[in-house]
Amino acid sequence: MRRPTHANLAKLAGEPPSVRYCSGSPWPLGNPRHFKHLWQLFSAESPWEDDDFFEHAPLLCGADFLREAERLVQAGLTCLVYGQRRPRLDPTHPWDRSGPRWQNAIFAPCWDDDPDPVYHEEHR
Repeated sequence: MRRPTHANLAKLAGEPPSVRYCSGSPWPLGNPRHFKHLWQLFSAESPWEDDDFFEHAPLLCGADFLREAERLVQAGLTCLVYGQRRPRLDPTHPWDRSGPRWQNAIFAPCWDDDPDPVYHEEHR
């Protein structure tokens, strides 16, 4: 995985501005009622690098991510994208939340209670 550092961005100098996926899927996978996808974008505008970036950079919903990525590219900046998916707190989910796999999981709101807009095949 390419780390979110200004030195790594400098290695891309001279290339056209673009969106580079460094972790996670470029598009959401799985049942949108079971998982929520979130992204962090690193660019030359980012005040944090490396582990500080992962700790402090905002997690963006899909619609906000797409809007911000487009803004950065239009401004002539390449961005590195780091995605994650969180299980949803939904009564129809297929897993047992009391199981060891989910003990430290951070859950997203259930799909019906999620205030974020739909942006891709019913994903919010």
